[in-house]
Amino acid sequence: MTVTSGNLLSLCLLAFLSECTANCQAIPEARVFMGSGVIALTEQKVVSSQNSCRYSAVAENRSSFDFAFVDLDVEVRSGQARTVFPIETFDILANGRRIVTGACPTGLKASDRTALRFVRALRTKVGEPESESMKSLYLYIQSLPKIEGPYQSLLVSDDLKCARDYKSAVEEGGLTGRKRFQELLLYGCGKAVPGGTRVRVARTGAEYVRVEVAEGDEGLRKVKGWIHRDFVITASP
Repeated sequence: MTVTSGNLLSLCLLAFLSECTANCQAIPEARVFMGSGVIALTEQKVVSSQNSCRYSAVAENRSSFDFAFVDLDVEVRSGQARTVFPIETFDILANGRRIVTGACPTGLKASDRTALRFVRALRTKVGEPESESMKSLYLYIQSLPKIEGPYQSLLVSDDLKCARDYKSAVEEGGLTGRKRFQELLLYGCGKAVPGGTRVRVARTGAEYVRVEVAEGDEGLRKVKGWIHRDFVITASP
């Protein structure tokens, strides 16, 4: 059998549905207006256990624009209780659909309904004037958070252990902290990124987030890694 994109989506959904247990909650469709159209999340599921919680949905782009780096927050409502968490950043083509996932808070209760909060995305369209595309890119980058810290540069770490070591070095401060920072760079624990650089938050955790550098020269824009959330400063409105 030839596998098409539609078949692949169906197979992925079937695999996910086979994992659902009594704790897998169906949620009605939620939609969010994105300025040039609507993205809807359908077939939403929450699979929760004592130690983990996983969110999954099918995103449908009901517009003629492609969207890259889509950041959405999901607000789960159960009675008067509301819980907000981000889903993993994704790209979606015009009039396209794809599966999106995210980690939800452990112990999340069954939801009555959900709402979506649009954070940001880069909008593009085939045939759009270059001036409009550049404007969209500029506005998108300006909406991103920055990394800031006590030193001129910050360490974007290759793994969580290095990120924790860097956080400890900053807390230690003084010459000792600076020396430890240099040692972490020397040992290949990550890359030094100038303070004030704008980044995309690709994945969130309890204390540490995975970021991707979004500006600077070509080499700098390839930097990806982990950093403590204290060093990630939300962009000013």
